Amino acid sequence: MGSEITPTTFIQTLAEETVALDRYKLIQIILAIVDAVLVFDTQGKVLLYNTAFERIFGLTQRNILEQPVHDLLQTIDPELLNIFEMLIEPKKPFSQEII
Repeated sequence: MGSEITPTTFIQTLAEETVALDRYKLIQIILAIVDAVLVFDTQGKVLLYNTAFERIFGLTQRNILEQPVHDLLQTIDPELLNIFEMLIEPKKPFSQEII
């Protein structure tokens, strides 16, 4: 006997397929962007980059997936790493009086 499809399993399967399709579409969009794109996770590991990133930063023939983004940017250009760190630095609320 095959497993029976219940409304719950049908909805769960449909939701999983929708998420997978959305993820696929997002990846295709990122890969098609003409500007350099680097995607990393909350631990700072590179998840995805596009061909523009490879071309602009001369990274052809190098596998940078799963590499720490900090190490990658340091290798490319220390100034680029400084800019990156400024952008992701947690912002403190402004607490001074404006005159």
